[in-house]
Amino acid sequence: MTFPNFLKIAVVPTSGLFKVEVTETNETKVVGGTEKTFLELLSEVLKFEYEIIVPPDGDWGIYENGKWTGVIGKVYYGEADIGIGKISITDQRKKVVDYSYPYDVEDLTFATAIPKYLPKTTAFIAPFDTYIWGTLLITTIIFLIAFRFCQKKKRSFQRIVLKFVGYLLLQPLDVEPASKRSSLLVVTWLLTARFLSFFYSAALLAFLTIPQEENSVRTIPQLSEAIKNGKIQSMTIKGASYTSTLLKNEQEMIKVIANHIRKNNFLLEPQKDLVINSMKDGKTAIIASRFFFSRLHDIFISDDSFFSLTRAIVLKKGFCCGPKLDRMILRICSAGIYTKLQDDELFRMKLPERLYASSVPINSYSKLTLEDLSGAFVFLLAGYCISFLVCILEILPIFE
Repeated sequence: MTFPNFLKIAVVPTSGLFKVEVTETNETKVVGGTEKTFLELLSEVLKFEYEIIVPPDGDWGIYENGKWTGVIGKVYYGEADIGIGKISITDQRKKVVDYSYPYDVEDLTFATAIPKYLPKTTAFIAPFDTYIWGTLLITTIIFLIAFRFCQKKKRSFQRIVLKFVGYLLLQPLDVEPASKRSSLLVVTWLLTARFLSFFYSAALLAFLTIPQEENSVRTIPQLSEAIKNGKIQSMTIKGASYTSTLLKNEQEMIKVIANHIRKNNFLLEPQKDLVINSMKDGKTAIIASRFFFSRLHDIFISDDSFFSLTRAIVLKKGFCCGPKLDRMILRICSAGIYTKLQDDELFRMKLPERLYASSVPINSYSKLTLEDLSGAFVFLLAGYCISFLVCILEILPIFE
């Protein structure tokens, strides 16, 4: 059967997929995007012309209030012959439209704002976590008590504490062991304290050079738990099938996320600036395809996946030349042409950012500032204040 010479094609204007402009004559014209190039390739090979139709709601297509919206609605109600634009295959959609041979598979994930850096005012305690600090404190106390009892000649416990703790701060240790048992304790302390000092210094310098990031939501279980605790909200793309598909998942943590989105109607237009601005507060996670996030910048993209998304061209029921279209799509995908189209489009979108980043001098460097060492100075001043207070109290006649 001869392929049609003219097709009405429904698309969703989306950055990176279909860049659409309206001419002075009110004609919709596609001027860029991966799917636009893909469509032109099919048009050239199959020798057909086309008219672009943009759904007023700008949706890919969901079943809502008893009718289909977006591209799926245009094809189902006969206003378009086919629909294209990374449209996912779902069981619900397959009841009303047909699909071509799949030309792309990707996964659904989530993204958040890049975690903020930990404040440098507490840099002096950052090298070790709470468990290490606690273990160090307990073992030090046990060692000091053991050394005190191993000494034949009793010495001031205060003096012992100052000497051994001072060695942790790289001060000389001039304690003379009074027995073999105490000598073994001293040797053990010399080795342990020296290595701890080295580890601390190296970790502190590394933290000041490259500060650590705050703990953030990085996995799906963490996202579900954060939503239940009210620490974060989750949103997804308007007009996509993501929420309905997530609701069918049997895992409880996935249902928590999906019900949260449906209950609060947390939907976003698929616009680059809108999505980035929504995540700036650090308390919002956006669920979308990995390709969608790859076009954005300054965001954290999770390595976890909710499920795979199989993309295909939407066909109206009874479309005459589905097998011929499938053969052309299979050839294009098998040759790696579609992957090349995606990579080229991503490169074009990210090129301005790379040029901007390259304007930073290669040999530039930054110095440590007072803010970087503020925690140590605050700790020092606090010690001076306590020492001064103790000195005043010792001078007062009431303590004589």
